[in-house]
Amino acid sequence: MPKLKSSYRMIFALLAMLAASTVVLFAIGMNECDTGDAPEDGHVENGNGATLPGGFTTNVVAGASVTFKCVDASDKDRCCDNAGNESKPSDTMQYNWSSSPALTPGTSSSATYSFTATTNATVTLKIQDKGNNGAGTRDYAQPKTVWTAKVNLLGAKLTAVKSPLANVGDRVGLALIIGRSITDLRLETNPQTTGLPFTFRIASATPDTPDKGMLIVYRPQATMTQTQTGVDVDNNGTYFLRYKTKLETSNNKASSDPILQEQTVKIEALLNNIVMSNIDVSVLSHFHYLKLRSEFDDAIFYISFKYSLNISASYNGGLQDYGKTHNITGSTQIGVPGMGDENTLASTLLHEGIHQQQSIAFRIQITEGEKAFLNHLSGTPYTEYERFLISRYALGELDAYIAEENSFERTALSQVQRDYVENQISLFNNILNLVE
Repeated sequence: MPKLKSSYRMIFALLAMLAASTVVLFAIGMNECDTGDAPEDGHVENGNGATLPGGFTTNVVAGASVTFKCVDASDKDRCCDNAGNESKPSDTMQYNWSSSPALTPGTSSSATYSFTATTNATVTLKIQDKGNNGAGTRDYAQPKTVWTAKVNLLGAKLTAVKSPLANVGDRVGLALIIGRSITDLRLETNPQTTGLPFTFRIASATPDTPDKGMLIVYRPQATMTQTQTGVDVDNNGTYFLRYKTKLETSNNKASSDPILQEQTVKIEALLNNIVMSNIDVSVLSHFHYLKLRSEFDDAIFYISFKYSLNISASYNGGLQDYGKTHNITGSTQIGVPGMGDENTLASTLLHEGIHQQQSIAFRIQITEGEKAFLNHLSGTPYTEYERFLISRYALGELDAYIAEENSFERTALSQVQRDYVENQISLFNNILNLVE
């Protein structure tokens, strides 16, 4: 075989080197994570540094930041995204994986994936042992480990078992519970999730009052546990707590008192300082709460108790007068005008209480005197006996209206109602002068 010229030998040598370098370059550039054995110490952590298992599911609120970190603690593994791209600083990572800090061979390094949760999502990451082929290079020739996490948007709905509420507790039999009314609040999660650190707050009250009520812990049941924030949760991912209203006392009487105004209290449920749900609870004065429920006799009982009147009465929806006391039995009925507000009712009860104290004979004279007065409004002359009855009528009503007048501060009547009482006193004084 003829010898090759040295120039040819040089050309073949260069071609052989080129071919060899092409193979080496191809192997080095092959960073697709489609092969590789199980990782040695590569793992995934959350933003707080806790190691997460594969198949991990987390429920987050819309708009929350989610962070996963693939950690290669000793340069024995490599992290890849779902497309198989190795997590190196030079790579443009799918899913916005970024190296922070930069991946440095032989040292602890990591790749971080952060995003804002707007929809349900599945995050996929491949972790692979870099392996050693015995020649000091990585061969990537073993099966990979695929790590996935599901990110679900958490839904929550806050409801109140009872709304509207009264400022004070309900009557039980003949006893009145003196204390704040309470309603249970329920926060249902979707998907059902237990153990979340929900917090709750009274966000506002309209109209505003220094006392807006308070949130208290639900009484735990056998099927409930408490979260670290003291909120009770059952096995179905429903969280429980209670709202106590502002407190109405016997000192709160004037219709202008903010404690007696209808109030809307907004309560919010928060998770990681993000409002998940809210609810408006309506709070009424106890009198208006009972009226709303058409519990008129209980409303009368309550006002008699609150204003220390000790006067019994019942409601008559067909009576178009403030009140009426039977001349024989002495029993009292309260009509529609007398239920206008609690101050009017208190003054009406006080008025009728005077009639209850009057004798049966006096009450009969008042009734007959009223009839005689109305029969002679046309101006026809009175008999002497009629004059006597009309004077008894005027005196009986004056006693009751003067008692109302003397109790203006006690009953906190509005100026309009005070003017009405004063006019009635003038009217009956005129009637009395007419027949004397």
